[in-house]
Amino acid sequence: MASACYVYAIVGRDTPLPAAGVSDAAAELATVSWRELAAVTGRMGDDGATLTMEAVLHHEAIVEAVRRQGPALPVRFGTVFRDATSVASALAERYEPLAADLDRLGDKVELSLTALWAAPPAGDGVTPAPRKEEASAGQGAGARYLHARAAEIRRDEALKERARAVARELDQVLGGLALERRVSFLPTPGVAVRSAYLLDPAGVEAFKAAFEATRRARGEVRVLLTGPWPPYTFMRRTETEGGGIPDGRFAELAQLLTDATRGRPG
Repeated sequence: MASACYVYAIVGRDTPLPAAGVSDAAAELATVSWRELAAVTGRMGDDGATLTMEAVLHHEAIVEAVRRQGPALPVRFGTVFRDATSVASALAERYEPLAADLDRLGDKVELSLTALWAAPPAGDGVTPAPRKEEASAGQGAGARYLHARAAEIRRDEALKERARAVARELDQVLGGLALERRVSFLPTPGVAVRSAYLLDPAGVEAFKAAFEATRRARGEVRVLLTGPWPPYTFMRRTETEGGGIPDGRFAELAQLLTDATRGRPG
């Protein structure tokens, strides 16, 4: 796989590459162009695109260095093509949406907000399932299962409504400061809400100040803010067919990496 191309970002074809001193790998960066777009590529390592903290940090450093040179779209971690011809073919196939996304997102950033339950969530106000001795009298196994399943659904719905309420409260403060947002309710058991906000870089400090105010007012949840990141969450999922870690998984990993390497931002 010596000629394989690892893709970091999509840029305008005249965008200069980062200087060699930015990273050990910057000297090996190259571009593959199609019309007015270019893919920033690097040589594929012998161990492939292994999902490790070091590899993801390296990927992110290159993407951020490229974006300092001009508008750029981040490509998901682990995107590899067979050769430069395959990269050019991918650019040609997806040229219009990529060009539109570069215009829309190339100079934008995202901030990621995670609202963690302050205490283990419980199904407040939910009618409990019948006790075993009550359910056993005159009810078969099927009926007992349906009662238990109905109680579980009610608990889940109550928890979702609590998560939606948290999202509404946060959005009242933060939503107007962002260009776009993406929200996921209850993405994992301990997380009430995970949101991504798209911003102009000039708006980041105002957003962080508003976040600080709402963070101090939280009781039911503990909120964390990470970023700014390249706008992975807001990319249309057409940029590659060369593999890669899904953007949602990268966002989760990015959250962990931020906490581990930069302290707890926000």
